[in-house]
Amino acid sequence: MPRPPTSLPERLVAVATLIGIAAWLLIAGLNEPIDFPAWYRCPLHAMTGVLCPGCGSTRATHALLNADPALSLRNNPLFILLAVPALALLVRGAVLRAAGRESTVRFLPGWTGYAVLALVLGFWIARNIPLAVLEPLRPVGAHHHADPNHSRDDGTSLPAASTIAP
Repeated sequence: MPRPPTSLPERLVAVATLIGIAAWLLIAGLNEPIDFPAWYRCPLHAMTGVLCPGCGSTRATHALLNADPALSLRNNPLFILLAVPALALLVRGAVLRAAGRESTVRFLPGWTGYAVLALVLGFWIARNIPLAVLEPLRPVGAHHHADPNHSRDDGTSLPAASTIAP
């Protein structure tokens, strides 16, 4: 049996979702993430030095929107590989709901959520292991510990953990 058209509140939520996504993309695309205010920084990384799965996602979005897919992948490969398709599905669903149509995604098998969760947890663990071979999993400018005096291989200092943008 077909689902009835979406209600006005559902349509308004869909429009608000689209506006929020557009605003975030505009802010991330036009502004350098390093210039974002301190409250926008990843609290987990700022307090512990541990990189969460989302660390580097704003920089990845900024790079992608500024036509630098290589830098985007370098800042957060998981975000680009998972969030971009998920965002496309979210936008598709919001557009359909705003138009009063059904937006159910039916092509994903039931185990997909578990696989994504396992991938995110594995990524989270791997990007915090201080091995050179895992360096590509960490955002540009980030490091695996909270030592603000940590330096790069070229001898220049990295910014303190509290200055690393998400």
